[in-house]
This record gives sequence, C-alpha cells and structure tokens, in this order.
Amino acid sequence: MTALNFVELKNKRLQDYQALAATGADEGALDALGSYLSLFSSKARPEEFLILEPHMRLNFFWRALAAEWSGFDRIPHLLFEDVLCRRRQCWRADHLGSNDAAAYNNLPQELNIFRGQSSGPIGLSWTTDFTVAEGFARGHRGIRLANPVVVAATAHKDDVALVQTERGENEIVLFSAKCARRPTTLNLTP
Repeated sequence: MTALNFVELKNKRLQDYQALAATGADEGALDALGSYLSLFSSKARPEEFLILEPHMRLNFFWRALAAEWSGFDRIPHLLFEDVLCRRRQCWRADHLGSNDAAAYNNLPQELNIFRGQSSGPIGLSWTTDFTVAEGFARGHRGIRLANPVVVAATAHKDDVALVQTERGENEIVLFSAKCARRPTTLNLTP
C-alpha cells in the first residue's frame, strides 16, 4: 500500500467513525472506531484513541475504551489517568460488555492485584494473577524490560475502571495509579 493510499484509507475510516458517532449509532461507531484504530500499531493506538476522546459522548467513551483497551501497548498511563478520572462520574459496569461486566460484578470489595513492569512509577493496568504479572515483567509481545519487577498491592472494587477477560490475563484497570494501596515491589532477575 502506498503512503497516499494509506492516508486516504485512514481518512475514510476516520470519516466513517465520525459520521456514525455523530448520529449516536453506538454499535456502528464502535465497529468503525475499531476499524480505524486497527490501521495503527498497538503502540500507536492509545495516542490515537486519546486524540478522538474529547469528542466522544460520555457513555460511548466507556464502551469504546472497554472494546479497545486490550489492543493497546505502551499506554501513556498519566494521560489516561486524567481522562478516566474526568469521566468517572458516568462509569457503569454495564459499559464493559457482558463477560467483563460479569467479572466485575464478581470481584470482591477488596482485591489483591499485581503489576509486571520495569522499575519506576506504577501504571493503571494490573492483574489478579501473580503469574501473569511476572510474565509482563519479563516481557511480552516482543517488549523486553531492563529492570523487571512485580508490584503487589490491594485495591477497592470501586476503584476499578475496566475488567478485561478477553485474553485470559485477569486484567484490572484502575481509575488512578493512586488507587493501588500498600504497593510492595519484588525485583526479578532479568
């Protein structure tokens, strides 16, 4: 595909998404948004989503984020934290999709969470499975970490913005990294 063809395709898919979003046709808009974001690498998708976010209706935003989150890598956590906190007042579990909403509803009020990462500030994406966190700390999808650690913490169910069951990672996304209570870090050997 030539660069011009890519730009034309990108513009066409963006226009399709915007037209459907403007009519309030959520199912069609979700499909069109997914089609548009699929043109970008998993590392570029989060930023593309954030560019479109200010124009998303409140309820549509949560459905779109739940549908697209699992396709994001290299997430700019601080930028997403600002957005999640700003949009928190209209959050509802039924925006998550049936499997994820059921998983959310089955969470205990206080849960143990783990995050695999490089040493440094903690992010929003966690798991309830230590083994999954350890795998992320050691690297995934070709992304290797120089200083792998697993952070263990607790969180309240009310501080969970997303539950992602699609990839079997028991992923929990917090509204804010500050919602991770009593974090402790376990260093792993590279």
